[in-house]
Amino acid sequence: MSLTGHPNCRRTEQFIAFDSDRLFYVALNGQRFPWGLAHIREDVLRQVGGIAEDQAIWLERRKVPDQLLAYGESVNLDEPGIEKLYTQPKSWQLNVQGVMVNSEKPTILARDALNAAGFNSDKGWILVLKIKGEPKQNIGVNDVIDLRHPGIEKLRLTPAEINNGEAAAAPGLEFALLEQDVAYLNHLGLNWETRLIGARRWLIIHDYALPSGYNHGLVNLAIEIPTAYPDANLDMFFVHPALTLANGSGIGQTESRENIRDKVYQRWSRHLNGITRWNPLTDSVITHLAVVEESLMREVGQ
Repeated sequence: MSLTGHPNCRRTEQFIAFDSDRLFYVALNGQRFPWGLAHIREDVLRQVGGIAEDQAIWLERRKVPDQLLAYGESVNLDEPGIEKLYTQPKSWQLNVQGVMVNSEKPTILARDALNAAGFNSDKGWILVLKIKGEPKQNIGVNDVIDLRHPGIEKLRLTPAEINNGEAAAAPGLEFALLEQDVAYLNHLGLNWETRLIGARRWLIIHDYALPSGYNHGLVNLAIEIPTAYPDANLDMFFVHPALTLANGSGIGQTESRENIRDKVYQRWSRHLNGITRWNPLTDSVITHLAVVEESLMREVGQ
């Protein structure tokens, strides 16, 4: 069969051939046209219907809520109860430091996202874009965020610190880490400090984001840094507040508690062993944070 272009389509004419002995019909925005297969994909609907990218395609159904079609999703034209397809302006969302920002366009300037969430974009922020399954990305306020990118989770804000390069420690830094550790922590946009408590030294990372599946989304993460580090190994980690799984189940080897700066932290006894045991020539805060992340992901099956 042949099919001329939808009246709303800007293309002059298009022909689609099917090897089929039956016709199905698609009703889209009041226009009805034949189709030679029992299924039609969302992207094909856009093509033949001339649907702009800023429009969402909805499937009207009987006795159940209408269904928003995802990109590439197919509609079964032979399924009972299908009424028609229609379009509405599409809306995208971005979590900006816990504030949901709606956008009528698929892209948004980071500066505009901050302002829409109620943050002063001129204050000087370190911006970190979190995308599921990908490394965290540091972006600038004038960078464009493509909200169509799969897995975008959050835009995290951390106040930027400016110094003149003096050797003296800034407030909140009571002992020095390795230069590579500092560069890595700052690259991730983390809000961190180093604290001396008696003879013990602690790296504390504030508002450390957790994978889904826990009773909290953010924690303070503490790692004890021995005086002889990196010759002495980093071991275990501590979180405040204490974590359970989202269903209330406890987590093994997390029963001990540690008081750090008047807060009670939960100790996670996780240790390197075998061929992964600590190597002072290659291991650091950087590799230990990988242990932390893997331990947290493992408990929730990610």
